[in-house]
Amino acid sequence: MTPGSVPWLLRHELRLGWRAVRGRTGPRWLAALAVFSLAIIHLAAVPLAWLHSDAPLVGPDETLIALTGLIVFALLGMVSTGLVAAVQVVYGRGDMDLILSAPVRPRTVIAARAIAIAASLLSLSAAITWPFANVFASFGHPRFLMAYLVMPCLALLAASASLALAHGVFRALGPRRTRLMAQVLAGLIALAFALMPQVPTLLMGEASPFDALAVLAGLVPGPDSWIWLPARAARGEPGPLAGGILACLALFWLTIRALADGLIADAVAATGARSLTPGVRRERSRGFAGGVPAILRRKELYLLARDPWLIAKITSQMLFLVPIALLMWSADGLSPAWLLVIVLAGNLGGSFAWVTVSGEDAPDLLGAAPIRRFDVLRAKVEAALIAVSLVVAAPLAAAALQNGWLGLTLLLCGAGAALSGALISVLFPSPGRRADFHQRGKGNAVVVTCEMLMSGAWALPGALMLHGSLWALPVALVLLSLPALFKGLGRRLLRAQSASIESSPA
Repeated sequence: MTPGSVPWLLRHELRLGWRAVRGRTGPRWLAALAVFSLAIIHLAAVPLAWLHSDAPLVGPDETLIALTGLIVFALLGMVSTGLVAAVQVVYGRGDMDLILSAPVRPRTVIAARAIAIAASLLSLSAAITWPFANVFASFGHPRFLMAYLVMPCLALLAASASLALAHGVFRALGPRRTRLMAQVLAGLIALAFALMPQVPTLLMGEASPFDALAVLAGLVPGPDSWIWLPARAARGEPGPLAGGILACLALFWLTIRALADGLIADAVAATGARSLTPGVRRERSRGFAGGVPAILRRKELYLLARDPWLIAKITSQMLFLVPIALLMWSADGLSPAWLLVIVLAGNLGGSFAWVTVSGEDAPDLLGAAPIRRFDVLRAKVEAALIAVSLVVAAPLAAAALQNGWLGLTLLLCGAGAALSGALISVLFPSPGRRADFHQRGKGNAVVVTCEMLMSGAWALPGALMLHGSLWALPVALVLLSLPALFKGLGRRLLRAQSASIESSPA
């Protein structure tokens, strides 16, 4: 590879991305986790492919509507992720001055980073869609293999839209507010992404999705309309498919050509804005109130409150409660969708605990203070749980108003899930900077996977409580004890990962 060329820089970008993904996880463990996940997705696609082989689930006209909806759905999800990635890659590294000091063309830098963004978006979406395409093709539907061409095109479109949105937000709001507002905008796009699957249910009430598609087929333009060109391309028609591929490549090239200079200028301006030190604010001194744990709790809550970007990043998960809330509002009786509040509480507990425990900016200062380590950890965990309670207070209140037993179930199981997630962060810490919260899941894939599984497992005692089963109590006690029981096993796994990393080539 020629130094300074697009492939040369792209190799560097992909190497940085791979290091961030691998983190402290050994390649063997990461490969095993990837194989296990892909196997589960392939197995999940088998029943749907079998039903489609027995009798087509939708007709030709309904297929165009379904494919168009899936394309828009995938594009929204990619843009939501790509916008944050564009802000981080282009503006968040602060290395643009160093790169521009080398004999590298600015357009080459932006092209390499844009391709890296598109590659990351493709890897996330392909891990879900391509296994379904493989299974459907094995059941005698080779047209589904068009996903191997459609998904790269959507990734290029999403990368182009993400770079354009990031540049527009930067020019409209300046370097200091770009990260926060980009996160908010990405959250709103994610909200539209989460609402799309609920549109047929909201419009048609109790009708099944296939009945809703049949009704929509009589209201939309005919199959010869130009609005179905993306769907016809995804269906494998040669003309629309070739035109779609060329259009995506052309738009991606035009985006790089048109925005390269502007994105470089924005990145340099962002680096200069970070180097400016704000003026010292003189505030009235206040004495310490309460004991050491209370002071530490207030300190953690204050640090959380003064970082709006971090709060927006963590609580963006709440946006996915909106479509769930619509389903729960329209459902009669106790909808199982309420159990997702428990899963959300567990995820938030792990996230806030990572910020307070692993994201500590002054660990040496706390270590030198005359404070017991147990008191420090307890105060940090309590601060994380208080933050979780503030976030989930609204859905808990809505559940309690609908049904008292439902509210109590969500309160107890949500508290257990949040505590389990926090304990996993405490027992298996992965130190890092608070600013790198978006990369916390890349440091140790095994621990993060266990945290996600624990959050989902707490929905089981919640379901048992809603059905009045006495098995809810022993199941909850087992889940509470799992983090401590697996502490020794987790340490052995981490030592095995470290040994595999040391033995593997860099």
